[in-house]
Amino acid sequence: TCAANTGRLLFSSGMPHAFRRWLGAPALAGALAAAAGTGLRQALALHRPDGNDVIGVLAGVGGLDLAALCGFFLGCAALRIAAMVDGVISAAAALCAVRMAPAARACLFPSHRPAERAGVWLLEALELSPLLDAGLHLGEGTGGALGAQLLDNAVAAYNETAALRELEGMVLYG
Repeated sequence: TCAANTGRLLFSSGMPHAFRRWLGAPALAGALAAAAGTGLRQALALHRPDGNDVIGVLAGVGGLDLAALCGFFLGCAALRIAAMVDGVISAAAALCAVRMAPAARACLFPSHRPAERAGVWLLEALELSPLLDAGLHLGEGTGGALGAQLLDNAVAAYNETAALRELEGMVLYG
């Protein structure tokens, strides 16, 4: 629920309740949403994070996983390395990274359109389109694995096309 709470704070005030059921199972989500609501109220009262202060939001309601992922995305951006965004948690961390360094968006590739509404809203806030929209809801990084393979194939096709351009004017068949 740290991802949901972080996302809620980074969004405009128009979507405060959108993240309550970001988990898949409605019964579990209801119980967790109630507990998260209590935890969020306590964290907000204690830390008073400002949605414009990403570090404050991460410190107040985020988790170490979100902070680490945010740092990972910032590091990838600094090194100009592609990074796969796979699901709600990584999308919340990616939004933190982009709010801290807008240029980080260029290295982010969402693997798939999340089944959770919160994930869709996070990708919209990031202004990123997913590589796949296949109704994935498996977890365990399945979308990331498929997205990475898709990116590898796209790069290979691009490189091979560039190599074919070098052969311009040559007769390949006949």
